[in-house]
Amino acid sequence: MKRVNQSRVIEQLNLRSFGQKGWMRSLFCSCPQCGRSDKFGVKFEKSSGSVHCFYDDFSESIVKYLERIGRDDLVNNDGTVSIDFKISGVDKEKREEKKLIECSLPILFEEVLDNKYLNDRNFLLQHYRLFRPGYCKDPSLGNYIIFQLFQFGKRVGWQARSKYSKEWHKKNLEDYKSGLCSLKLRYKDAPGMDTSMILGGCDDITDKTRVLILVEGIFDKSGIDKKLNLYSDESVRCCFTFGNKLSDGQVKVIKLFKSIELIYLLYDEGTMTQVKKIALELSKNYVVQAAMMITDSDPGDASIEDICTAMEKSVSAIEFFAGRILSNIL
Repeated sequence: MKRVNQSRVIEQLNLRSFGQKGWMRSLFCSCPQCGRSDKFGVKFEKSSGSVHCFYDDFSESIVKYLERIGRDDLVNNDGTVSIDFKISGVDKEKREEKKLIECSLPILFEEVLDNKYLNDRNFLLQHYRLFRPGYCKDPSLGNYIIFQLFQFGKRVGWQARSKYSKEWHKKNLEDYKSGLCSLKLRYKDAPGMDTSMILGGCDDITDKTRVLILVEGIFDKSGIDKKLNLYSDESVRCCFTFGNKLSDGQVKVIKLFKSIELIYLLYDEGTMTQVKKIALELSKNYVVQAAMMITDSDPGDASIEDICTAMEKSVSAIEFFAGRILSNIL
């Protein structure tokens, strides 16, 4: 019997609860018959579940639906539920190879070569070349700017980012929970894209790169690149990990660059606890420094002085996490 990993499906499809009976929905999940996503729900039952459209009454099992939309990677064929995804190294390599396929762009996509919004977010000519941003006339992507994601020269995905502010989205979420409006996501990823296999901006790294700075998002990277003038010297590069995570897949990408010796984790304090295991694992092969912003600003918005201070006051990953454990005990 084929089964699904509920938490993995929710994460990958960006599902959110609606109604009172356990139904969930997402802008990425739509009815195969009518195409509507606002009336299309997903419901889990133990290790399986079903999908249903409340507009045209379409229904089928969640396993069949995942296979229909090309996400059979979320289905366990052996009848087990692998919560921690503890698979052998060989199987994992096969899974990564399957994931990183050429990704097509949304229809009606138009690339931009210069944009005030991006320039205000520290975009340089190198960033336009690296991410080849643009817009899409599809109404579902209105007011989103789309960044193409390349890994070793191959487009492996794209990410659409809303131009509304973080505060606007916070208010939108509150209103959505109160039933006052529809939810507008801050980010939308290419269907089927697994960011855990992608190290954002890794094509910037060269065989002369000795220091790697890791941040959460694309605008953190653009801010670091510009404020620290990283493009003047190949020895230091900055990449991003799509939020508060550092995955095994991203570590595998880092290890392909043999010249890297020192890694800075430039995250906020809350995020650092999320990457503890991988950071300590990285410490076996690299000098890993944990650096935290001393202000509430993200690296992309922080001043040069605050960024430099955070890096100057960084400590080894082992020292950082050991200190946190002791402080919790005391």
